[in-house]
Amino acid sequence: MSGLGIFLVIDNNMSTWGTELLVFIFAGIVIGLHSFASKIKFCIKRYVEWSYVNLNALVVVYLATINI
Repeated sequence: MSGLGIFLVIDNNMSTWGTELLVFIFAGIVIGLHSFASKIKFCIKRYVEWSYVNLNALVVVYLATINI
């Protein structure tokens, strides 16, 4: 509906259905990538945090098993 409204309000050579469709497709891609990027960022953050935890656990196990 908003595409139809923009098409009817702006009456010039740039106002075509193709242009409107491209704008909405571009907006959808930007919104989708933003959502995907935030999920990837969260996954990388959790991976790094758990890497530190696992590294510390390995150091503790190593220190517990060596003969000092």
